[in-house]
Formats: sequence, C-alpha cells, structure tokens
Amino acid sequence: MRVVAGKWKGVHLKAGKFEDLRPITNRIKESLFGILGDQIISTKILDLYAGSGSIGIEALSRGASHCIFIERSHKVADLLLRNLQKINIEHNNYEVVTADVYKSIQTLVKRQAEFNTIFSDPPFRTPIANRLLHALSKTNLLKTDGTLILRHHKTELISDRIYNFESVRVKAFGDSIVRFLRQVL
Repeated sequence: MRVVAGKWKGVHLKAGKFEDLRPITNRIKESLFGILGDQIISTKILDLYAGSGSIGIEALSRGASHCIFIERSHKVADLLLRNLQKINIEHNNYEVVTADVYKSIQTLVKRQAEFNTIFSDPPFRTPIANRLLHALSKTNLLKTDGTLILRHHKTELISDRIYNFESVRVKAFGDSIVRFLRQVL
C-alpha cells in the first residue's frame, strides 16, 4: 500500500495484519481521488474507521489542510501513528482519536467541528453503514456543500436517498461499493 499522488507520492505505508483491517486498494484510492479532484485542496477531512490511515494520508498528500482520524483499536491506531510519522507531517495537520466512532461523532458535534469531506470505511463483516448514515444525518459535521464517501460491501443495501443524504455517484470495485453522498436540504 502506498501514497498514490501528491506531496508524499510513492511512500509505502504499513497495513499491518489485523483481523478487521481491510486496507483500501491503490486502484480504489486513485479512482476516488480522481473523482474528488482539486476539491480536496485546503479542506478539513474526517476519516472514520481510519485503519492504517491510508485515505486520510492520501487526502493530506493531495493538499487537504487537516484530517481527524477515528480508529477504535489502540493497536491499529498505533500503526496509523507510525504511518503519519513516516511521512513526517506536522502535528497541527492531523489528530488521531482512539475511540468508538459514534462517541467520537458526538464529541465532534460538541466541538462544533465541520468537515468538507467525510470518509467512512466501516468493517465489512458488520452491516453498519445504514446506522452510521443515520447517526451522521443528525449532525452538522458535513458542510452544506461537503461530500460523504462511504465504502461498503456490495451485499449491504443502501438507498440512493437515505435520511438527509442522496447518492450522487456510485462505483463498484469487486465486492466493494464506493458511494459519494451529499446532504439534501
């Protein structure tokens, strides 16, 4: 696994061998960031279920100004921190939160945090994408013109319009679906 483009292009990141860790492929990352294009520059990113940090690090490499990584597992969060140290990024450009995603969402709401892009790649074995979308729909974490990107298993059915989100683009990659959502006002 490597950083595909930007400031740290070509840097190899450690993926680790953890049961629930399912790193995103470089092919999916290239496609995802190709779709986002320059809209990632100077933005604030929230990376839910961050794992090794590959998505958030890619966003920072391509010009995002700040990323908050949420990862529940202390062991995986340690791996994420090692990947951040490897690219030698300034500490004020990121925050790693080792906690449950739903508790973290509530904490971020209390902090009145807002993000241009929210990435979410929950574990495939647990169909929680709908629950996550419901939790996010009750917040103002995603800016009005922001994008929520959800990767889920192809067998997990998600409506094109769910809660206050609407799918604007859906791409299939093997058993993965990457869904780009916007808020419906």
